[in-house]
Amino acid sequence: MRNDKKQEKRVTSEFDHSGHRERLREEFLKNGAEKMRDYEILEFLLFYCIPRKDTRPIARRLLNKFGSLSAVLDASVNELVEVEGVGRNSAALLSLLPSLAGRYLTDGKTEKKAMLCDHEKLADYLAGYFVGKCTECFFVLCMDGARRPIRCELLNEGEEYNVVVNVRRMGLIVAESKAAYVAVAHNHPLSSSVPSAADVELTQKIADVVSALGAQLVDHLIFGTDGDFSMANSGFYYSRYFR
Repeated sequence: MRNDKKQEKRVTSEFDHSGHRERLREEFLKNGAEKMRDYEILEFLLFYCIPRKDTRPIARRLLNKFGSLSAVLDASVNELVEVEGVGRNSAALLSLLPSLAGRYLTDGKTEKKAMLCDHEKLADYLAGYFVGKCTECFFVLCMDGARRPIRCELLNEGEEYNVVVNVRRMGLIVAESKAAYVAVAHNHPLSSSVPSAADVELTQKIADVVSALGAQLVDHLIFGTDGDFSMANSGFYYSRYFR
């Protein structure tokens, strides 16, 4: 009899848990994520990799450890699995989201529609490629004579404070794309966007290579914790592109 009561209590608990998941799912389908609390968003996401467990305590532990929803999503897989209840599947799902958001923002941007004719448009276009990037990444953007994107490619991905740039490979990408204009960009994921002396030197080196290929380097943008920095606008590199 006692075992029957325990089983009945367990079944009831599972039924209530299932009902809670359904209510949260319906709330999302009806109103989207805007009205959901941060822990509810995490709880909802974890439904899909933790099917038979209450995910709310796990969501709260994640927020307690990292401090915010964005910090949870920016955490590495190794950091996430240190939280009780988070396995590698859950960590992989959470760490995928920033990269997915970046892909969403940049998907279709190479369609020949947008004319990147000023700094704001160029910075807005390139910013999406750095969403969710926790290490330094270097991108090269090739544009046609009408200043429309042809190709934007990751040249290299390095460490938190450093990335090695293969200028020769960048030249091959520019030549293959038959670009008239080129912009390059990289990020400082843990520091300000102010360029280092090496960044300034690299910009001129890239400009020389691009010029030798019959194209023009229009700018080198750096994205940091304080926004973006334009080499052309700041005077570190002269470009006729925006003048």
